[in-house]
Amino acid sequence: NDFHFQQPGGGNLRGYDPALGVTAIAAVTAELERSVLLRPKAKLFRDVRLAAFSDVGYTDGFFTVRQQNHLAADAGVGLRIWHHLGQTDFVTRIDLPLFVLQPDRAIGVGVGKRNDVRFRWVVAVKPGF
Repeated sequence: NDFHFQQPGGGNLRGYDPALGVTAIAAVTAELERSVLLRPKAKLFRDVRLAAFSDVGYTDGFFTVRQQNHLAADAGVGLRIWHHLGQTDFVTRIDLPLFVLQPDRAIGVGVGKRNDVRFRWVVAVKPGF
């Protein structure tokens, strides 16, 4: 319950609890990245990047403390670390969704809490390109 892991895909709303279910969602994600350390020959920390992101989704509806909602959104900053081990390239992503539109449905928050802006985190590992 205390380890927040994201599997990219679907709505990809990083600030929301993954147990929150909807039957349909359309979403768009925007990310800006900037490389701060580039070492092409390195294995573990080949490329380290800082990122800013925002996710917006329209759902078939989910209930929150405030009311029934169709719009979901979050925004935050992140760290991307590119690795190469053996024949495998992969990326470790650490995202900090600092803003969530419906804070009572945010990742790592108990039901009924209403902090729109607070420290939250989520980790993902995915294949590199």
